[in-house]
Amino acid sequence: MVFQRQDDDGSGQPTGQPAVMLYDDSIELGSKTRLLDDNGANPSISPDGSRVAFVRDGRIVVADLRGENEVRLTPEGVQYDHPTWSPDGRTLAFSSATGARQVYTAVADGSAAPVAVPGLNGVPAYQPHRKERVARLSGTDRFATALAVSRSHWRTLGSPTDQRRGANAVVLSRSDTYADALGGAVLAAEKEGPLLLTPPAELAASTRAEIQRVLTPGHSTVYLLGSSGALSTRVEDQVRAMGYYVQRLAGKDRFETSLAIAKAIDPMPDMVFLATGMNYPDALAAGAAAGAQNEVDSDYSAVVLLTRDEVIPPTTKAFLDTLPRDLRRIFGIGQQAAMAAYSYGTDSSVWGVWGADRYETARDVAVEFFEGQTYTGFATGTDWPDALTGGALMGVLGGPLMLTPGTRAELGNQAVSLLHETSGSVHTGLVFGSPSVVNSAQQAQIGVGLSGPLGFSSATNPTSGTAVSRG
Repeated sequence: MVFQRQDDDGSGQPTGQPAVMLYDDSIELGSKTRLLDDNGANPSISPDGSRVAFVRDGRIVVADLRGENEVRLTPEGVQYDHPTWSPDGRTLAFSSATGARQVYTAVADGSAAPVAVPGLNGVPAYQPHRKERVARLSGTDRFATALAVSRSHWRTLGSPTDQRRGANAVVLSRSDTYADALGGAVLAAEKEGPLLLTPPAELAASTRAEIQRVLTPGHSTVYLLGSSGALSTRVEDQVRAMGYYVQRLAGKDRFETSLAIAKAIDPMPDMVFLATGMNYPDALAAGAAAGAQNEVDSDYSAVVLLTRDEVIPPTTKAFLDTLPRDLRRIFGIGQQAAMAAYSYGTDSSVWGVWGADRYETARDVAVEFFEGQTYTGFATGTDWPDALTGGALMGVLGGPLMLTPGTRAELGNQAVSLLHETSGSVHTGLVFGSPSVVNSAQQAQIGVGLSGPLGFSSATNPTSGTAVSRG
């Protein structure tokens, strides 16, 4: 939190200038307070916790939480006071400090002059809530849903008006089974590109078009997951003929393929997420969590490796043995993988995260590895394709992937619980898949959980940068 400090002379009378201070209770050592401005008053922190507005010599000033990157919203010569943020953090309201105390508003980036609010005087206050959004990313089948997920975030090549991120790579997985793909979401997040699907024998036409939409030939790589038995040499040749570099990540089975994917991310990762490769739900939740650790400028790298339920395959164990014991962190996601992790080691570098079922495990992963996220993803827990491609996006956006119980009328207690706990920071719920897999009733419950009685807004397959963008 931020606060104003005012020294006194011992009798309660203020002396000297007020100062704006930051108090951070997450600091473990040393002082938890930090000076932001030695001549500021009446601070107000932004809704996302990244900026602070305050008054200095009668002017409204916005700065980051280091007291840097200042923006002065009001001109010299006029006295203003009482800055307060709008719920979306885009504007501030404040009042003149003299006369009738006229209320003004101004955009928080200082790009326009303050504007008076007719007929409104006194100390301003915004209604402290906004309508949150639920966006459904879906198509008529798993291929089309993967395309909708990609189009929601990655910009089109050569579009001067598209301000979204450009993709650096594409990860390509077979569309008929999950075995080789469970580590792919982490790879897509780390390489900063979408995860797309194709049949094993032939590159799907729609997938071909999406690769061409986001990647520049001659400069970009398409990663193929699995051996030629998973994605054929014809698919590989088709991708090469389009002008892209191809890197195939494969082993003799799903376990060695997950290891090849992990080494392509980081041969010495800081965090290893173990999940059973004999089923898909736990690995999908783990993929979003691991992917979120690999964001640009992160101090950590993370990978997903597969277990044979409660057994760690020999090649995976040999890889774990190469990691420095004093630096590694191993997380068993789901009960089987947690037992496998504990069988490998019981020291402080090994943890288990699991619940009574796949839905509770997904929630526990969300609670353990995310804090202050602005996006939460939702996909059916009864099938894998939409959760796989959606989980790759969640890794990029830095949000968890929750699993819902198919097309039941109720969203599920675990997802509802997470919504209640995180609605203060989450502004968008992303639903992956059509109403035939995550129905409209569940979508509505997500909106209510995020936004409450004010209501929520809905979108289907948004493609604007403000709809699905990490910022």
